Amino acid sequence: MALGADAGGGAVERATGGFGSSVWPWRSLEIGCGVGLPGIVALALGLHVVFSDYDRAALGFAERNAIANGFEPGGGPGQFELLPLDWRSPPANLQVDLLLASDVIYEQRNLEPLIALIKTVLLPGGSCWLADPNRPLKSEFEMALKSNDLNFSQTAIQLDQIDSKTVHGTLFKIQA
Repeated sequence: MALGADAGGGAVERATGGFGSSVWPWRSLEIGCGVGLPGIVALALGLHVVFSDYDRAALGFAERNAIANGFEPGGGPGQFELLPLDWRSPPANLQVDLLLASDVIYEQRNLEPLIALIKTVLLPGGSCWLADPNRPLKSEFEMALKSNDLNFSQTAIQLDQIDSKTVHGTLFKIQA
């Protein structure tokens, strides 16, 4: 079964400010991809996506999900690649316009490597869009961004679920 990329309720439009695909960057990297939902949305918007994760099983999930949603491997717009990635040692030639991440700031030991990765892989003028479900390390992450002179904004987000629960979170937009 495919995990759909429909964020529901206009969430993608709200997050992107309604920009059309003509202003989107061409190459994006999703880190800690898991099943690859942010990358699937990026593919649907016409971006080239590199799914990455330390866990090779997660890369398999993202690949199957992308294919099940009608996308093909390759190097062009609307196509994807897979990359086993340790944040502490990214490939020297890995640079992207857009870095995507969701629910990746849950371990203290990963904050420093995450910040270093953001600074290393983003091209000048690039952005990192990181969604967090307001985990306890959120304020430490904010402080790490500030102490590393990274410009960022935050947007409160929420998703009303079918079972009447509301999930709250934060979308960080970090500039290179």
